Amino acid sequence: MTKPRQRRALSFLLIMLVASACSDKAREMAPAIQASAAPAVPTARAGKPGLPDIDLWAPILAAAAGNYDTQCESMKIPPDPVPKKLGPLIVTADGTLRAGSVTADLRRGTVASIGLSREVSGEPLLSVSVHVDSYMFGIAEFHDGVKRAGVADIECRLATKVRPGTRSIYAQYAGLLDAKARMTCQNRKTRKSDTTDYAIANGVLTIGATSYDLSTLENEDLIIKPEKSFSYSGTTPDDRSFSIGLDSHGKVSYLEARKKGSTLVECDLIP
Repeated sequence: MTKPRQRRALSFLLIMLVASACSDKAREMAPAIQASAAPAVPTARAGKPGLPDIDLWAPILAAAAGNYDTQCESMKIPPDPVPKKLGPLIVTADGTLRAGSVTADLRRGTVASIGLSREVSGEPLLSVSVHVDSYMFGIAEFHDGVKRAGVADIECRLATKVRPGTRSIYAQYAGLLDAKARMTCQNRKTRKSDTTDYAIANGVLTIGATSYDLSTLENEDLIIKPEKSFSYSGTTPDDRSFSIGLDSHGKVSYLEARKKGSTLVECDLIP
């Protein structure tokens, strides 16, 4: 993949985060998180006062950390009239970001996303975005092993190539996503409503008679709005997709599913 295409991919990543941060949909979509799968399936978290004691940021910081000191370029349009030294762009394991005059703590981000895509090469490629203070930060992996990061007007790459990870987004956040509940679902085409069972367990999302193998998703995305909401979405190789919403306490509240052919099903948690 050429450098211009890499820059466009990373710029698109940041644009998508801006769109997520600025959208004010009637429903807040949301999933939440843990690094290891829970052995049992909890019921819907209606009575829990808050999220489990887990580090929501750990997978994001693990993906973002690195010393990006190669091929640093200015992304300003128009470019600076006088070239200046750029980079390195450094993200430490604890989330401290430094790039030129920019310093930020990623853990203070107001919106963050972590995504995985298998579309280009079949290998799982990660991307991360964080909106922190007045800055937009993003990283993206590419099929040739390149990993690039950008913040403000600076974009750099790691000197060494990276190997794609093997863990899905679900695998990293299963402990909070795994749940079961009863939901009321409406088919937007037929207007028919039914009460049905919803569950995520052992890597499978089930809603009524429909199921999704979360280990084979072509795309996965998790968006975190700390202390507000979470959303988890995915697309299958056969063009089915879903979005799951959780509230600030990790309680599943909403699900939207599309079958091939764009038949939309919307589900709400039964109180």
